[in-house]
Amino acid sequence: MKKYLIALFALLALPMAASAANYEEGKHYDVLPGQPTSEPEVVEFFSYYCGHCYKFEPIVKALEQGLKGTELKRAHVDFLYYVDRSTRKRYPETGKIVSRGFAVAQALKVVEPVSEQIYKRHFFEGRQIQSIDDLRDAFADAGVTAKDFDAAYNSFPVNSMVARMAQQTKKYGIRSTPSVIVNGKYKVNPSGLSESTNFTKDYVDLVNYLVTKKD
Repeated sequence: MKKYLIALFALLALPMAASAANYEEGKHYDVLPGQPTSEPEVVEFFSYYCGHCYKFEPIVKALEQGLKGTELKRAHVDFLYYVDRSTRKRYPETGKIVSRGFAVAQALKVVEPVSEQIYKRHFFEGRQIQSIDDLRDAFADAGVTAKDFDAAYNSFPVNSMVARMAQQTKKYGIRSTPSVIVNGKYKVNPSGLSESTNFTKDYVDLVNYLVTKKD
């Protein structure tokens, strides 16, 4: 009986082992230079100005619910910003304003309603954030008072989060969004799952594989 159970467990493990073996460096993930994090870590880099990031939100939700051994962290990049469509004039400062806005949303624990309001403005109403006043209005639509927004905007916790997001963006050489970095060592390559019939599940499985990957 004992031998039977051992054999059964071995057979059950085969699909998992085969699946893990199918993940390939250069196809499903890239290896980053530098030292990995001391603890498991998954960070998504995104921007409220990025349409692909808006479409990636269901994957974010799946990662938040399906990660094993760690929690999803998010970092807003500041290199994407408002561009006037008619004049093509660029406003790089808005990238920093909205990045700070994400930190404020984290500090006030209102990321979901604030994200909903900003994405709605950007991709459904054609009202991209162009100033701190616009950002404050988006927070108001999410139920945050102007007083609470202003108190948090330049607070120490928010300043720390903004600095950390900028440092991580530079450290990992983030140039496009959304980007997911695992353990400070692996960058997920979603194109490797282009033939998937259940992309969301397979993406979460790939990230979980990288979280526990031992070289």
